[in-house]
Amino acid sequence: MRYLLTILLLFVSVGVFAQKPGQKNLGETAVIFHKALVDKDSVKLRNLLLDELTYGHSNGWIQSKKK
Repeated sequence: MRYLLTILLLFVSVGVFAQKPGQKNLGETAVIFHKALVDKDSVKLRNLLLDELTYGHSNGWIQSKKK
């Protein structure tokens, strides 16, 4: 029982300190990304997406940020 409690506390402590204080969490970033897509805000999208981004379509086409 003591080992289980130790392991549980280890996982909780890792989760608490996993995110740096100045970073936005994934949920907030997803909302910002969705709003930029809906508003067709190319400046925000350009800033959010990495240059190495690629998107594979279901028909086999590969699209990158540069295209």
